[in-house]
Amino acid sequence: MNEYEKLLQKILAPFDLSQPGQIDRAYETCVDYARRNLLNDPNCNDFLLLASQKLETIPVHLDTIGLTTPMSPESRLDLYVSDENEVVLSGNREGLSYLIDLLNKLKDEEPSEHFHLDPGEAPLTRRSWPFIVYREEHPWFDEQDTHPIEALGLPDRSTLDPGQVVAIQFLDFPPAHLKLASQKLYKIGVSVGPNVSESPHRIPSKAWEKHYEGGAEGRYHEFALVNDAQVPVKVRLHLDDPGVQFFQRSDLANLL
Repeated sequence: MNEYEKLLQKILAPFDLSQPGQIDRAYETCVDYARRNLLNDPNCNDFLLLASQKLETIPVHLDTIGLTTPMSPESRLDLYVSDENEVVLSGNREGLSYLIDLLNKLKDEEPSEHFHLDPGEAPLTRRSWPFIVYREEHPWFDEQDTHPIEALGLPDRSTLDPGQVVAIQFLDFPPAHLKLASQKLYKIGVSVGPNVSESPHRIPSKAWEKHYEGGAEGRYHEFALVNDAQVPVKVRLHLDDPGVQFFQRSDLANLL
């Protein structure tokens, strides 16, 4: 890495790092240099990591695979989660060829290397979900298989009263058509119970169900809330689903 240390010294030489803003400008210069000169260098991101350590700033990781893989202007890909919680990937001939080229490059990279595609940026459609693919070795997958759900330290919700739930938070991604975001708190308008006709409130007649594998049927409950488009939606959730957080009024008070 001596040659990169010498290169870094040369790039940083004009900057007075003791002055306000100079560290940020210096690192931006390093990133710009890497974009222009090191994208085909396997040590590109190692250089940026070295620079970040020298400057004591947050490192930038360049998507060298995506930036060096030619893409036809006709390439189109679409990625979304269906109402049945299935990940659906569609592409035209050019888009699928581009994805194949990305994967062929990724398979020869080091573990943890990855590429990502962003919604609204070619080739992904605007409605698509962000798309990231990592390259890992066999032990990584074995480790995932040896971590049962019980080992995650999930809270005991056996006494949770759905009627006392005032807000929910999705930890994974709901379907795009619901216009609900992950990691965001949504206030419950009314808990509609197992029978929609019991509620006098104007809510959708059909609920989207978030399936929880192996969950007891009696632990499902329906909630009405307003999505990000200010439209009422109804969701049917399992009270033991680790992908959903349920908040009672006391929980929110403890956060304030």
